[in-house]
Amino acid sequence: MSLVSEPAPVRAIRRPSAVVRGLLLDAAQKLFAERGFAGASTREIAALAGVREALIFRHFGNKSGLFHAAVVEPFRNLIEEFVDRWEAEHLPRSLTTEELTGAWISALYTLMREHRELVVTLVAAHAFDGETAPDGEPFTDAFARPMDRMERFTRRELAGRGLTADPTITVRALFGMVMSMAVLDDWFFSGVTRPPARARVIAQMTDVALHGIIGRSPSSERG
Repeated sequence: MSLVSEPAPVRAIRRPSAVVRGLLLDAAQKLFAERGFAGASTREIAALAGVREALIFRHFGNKSGLFHAAVVEPFRNLIEEFVDRWEAEHLPRSLTTEELTGAWISALYTLMREHRELVVTLVAAHAFDGETAPDGEPFTDAFARPMDRMERFTRRELAGRGLTADPTITVRALFGMVMSMAVLDDWFFSGVTRPPARARVIAQMTDVALHGIIGRSPSSERG
């Protein structure tokens, strides 16, 4: 009889569902950011999370559902929270048009810079037009509701200030300009000896938004 005791069998530890879901979301965000939607497989995501691949389908339905939960929903929540803060902190016509535009551009630029990997991951996934979440929502749904809310805010401000700009186009054009400058600045300023500082970029975007490239308001042009 052997005097050496046998090692006790290792029992698998059953982790709570919320823990497993969190591990999968963290792993998915990382791999989707590194490889894009198409390049990140569910097997690799599960391996990075340290769980069985089958749990992805149990929790999220499929890879599109996982992408929606890991990328689309966090991005939509960021923008929704941005709009919430903006509406709570800015009373109607409490600032001049220039102050309001500059503050909006500065806040959005900061948000996009802080979460640029998430933005790039979401935008890149749009190239795969056929991919949607299990409930049929397109990935671009991350933009739809926040854009509508920003449009309503802008419509009220424009009307109160007697301005005639189209709020549907204005909000989306400004959002696109700010997002691209925040996320793709390495591309845009490649080869520039001295890339402009953040404050200068924001100030110039504000000028473009208010006056266009002529650098003065339409009223001054008519005068």
